[in-house]
Amino acid sequence: MIAPAFLLALAFALLVPGLAMLVGWRRVHRQVRRALAAAQGPAPPTREPARQQLASVRPAAWLLRLAPDPAARALIETAVAARGRPSASTLLALVLVGFAGMAGALLLLGVPPAAATLLAPPLLLLVGRRLLAKAAASRQARLRRQLPDALALIVRALRAGVPLAEAVAEAGRECPAPLSREFARASEAVRLGQPLETALWDMARRAGVAEFDFLCVTVALQRETGGNLAVTLAELEAMIRKRQALALKVRALSSEARTSALIIG
Repeated sequence: MIAPAFLLALAFALLVPGLAMLVGWRRVHRQVRRALAAAQGPAPPTREPARQQLASVRPAAWLLRLAPDPAARALIETAVAARGRPSASTLLALVLVGFAGMAGALLLLGVPPAAATLLAPPLLLLVGRRLLAKAAASRQARLRRQLPDALALIVRALRAGVPLAEAVAEAGRECPAPLSREFARASEAVRLGQPLETALWDMARRAGVAEFDFLCVTVALQRETGGNLAVTLAELEAMIRKRQALALKVRALSSEARTSALIIG
């Protein structure tokens, strides 16, 4: 057990200073880039989608391919839009840290060093995909819970005489995250010249929740056939709240059976 412990200590002894130097270099590079941008003036707005921004960085393009489902890909796109494109050095640092942690865990479990080196990459990929899928499901659940309150805010704004585009922008300012970011992105797309229906459909695609599709269909039908949009959205809000209440009731009624199955399993 001396050799694995020595290899693990050596790996961390080489990895930690390297990461510290990398973080310091990135901080200096970011400050220089901000200073140059301030000297050149404000940059014109871009309409490049987050997926194209991520795919344009060759070392980072594999992130979208490794996503287990569309919800996970939407989560990556949202993170890119909020924090900017990840650099190759950042991804390399994450991979090295994950590899070192997985290999160290295997060594502590008594796996030989050669086997730990071979097993660490596939296990790291499997765990990463699982964590990404779990984070995407958690984001979808938060979006589903927050949508009725956002619809109520939009309905109040419409009844006060505010246009729908301004009501969507107000939802982006007042709603909690992550729903506020989605409405804010839709409002920004509308300000850049994109039709409101297209921006809402893009938001529904990123969310991956059926209730967002209902919202888009409602807005599209109202634009084509006319009618009182505030009343229609209020009915949609009531319907979504009933769906959520029914889902909670089903979960409560089935909790005993699920607990029994878990104990028996």
